[in-house]
Amino acid sequence: MPGRLLVDQNRIDAHRRIETEAQFEKVLTDRHAGSHFKHYADRLELAFGPDERRFARTVLSQACQRREGIPIRELRAMSTGQSDVLHELEMAGYIHRTEDDRVAFRSNLLRGWWSRSPTPKE
Repeated sequence: MPGRLLVDQNRIDAHRRIETEAQFEKVLTDRHAGSHFKHYADRLELAFGPDERRFARTVLSQACQRREGIPIRELRAMSTGQSDVLHELEMAGYIHRTEDDRVAFRSNLLRGWWSRSPTPKE
């Protein structure tokens, strides 16, 4: 009997995971959700000059590709003295520093939206 309960629990867990993934996808593709997240992209226009904005977009575009985030050492190599941008992105809630010295999106919903949104060209 315990084996059957384990199998049943695995089926329930798999069903919940599929439902959760479907709900996550729906949030990201819903036209109203797009406008909710768009302000994150728009705020970069207001907060940064052209060079800083380009670096901020690079950080966010790379961070959305890796769930675990980007090693800070990689970002420092790219930053050419723009560490203030990382601080501003962190303070504004886009990213956070992980315990293993990485920068990752604070929100998986925002990370998912950012990975699907077109990156504006300067």
